[in-house]
Amino acid sequence: MKAQSEADIQKAIVQYSKLIHVDQYLIYIPNEQIVFSTSSNKKWGWWKKLKSMGYKKGVCDLFLAIPNLEYHGLWMEIKKPGNFASKEQMHFLKNMDNMGYLAKIVYDIETAVKIISSYLSNV
Repeated sequence: MKAQSEADIQKAIVQYSKLIHVDQYLIYIPNEQIVFSTSSNKKWGWWKKLKSMGYKKGVCDLFLAIPNLEYHGLWMEIKKPGNFASKEQMHFLKNMDNMGYLAKIVYDIETAVKIISSYLSNV
């Protein structure tokens, strides 16, 4: 069986959120590195524009904007098995944890379901 990509895991999480009727609160942050087929000057201009608009390295892939009795919300960084969070991602996760959010790295849909179910059981 082929290993799931990060996109596959994330799509499965979105489908699960629809099944449990929380999809309107699950937000995708398109923060992965984008490769453009344009000149490096145009790429630089694009990244400069994104940064001025609030782009931050390391922000998690998904945010569940439902507070529970313990946390303000749930941040999830999606990684396929064998991949690791970057230094910036680890820093973001730690900061969110310090600010009262639950922040987790998710390597598969089964783990995501457990985390989300446990989190929502405390709403």
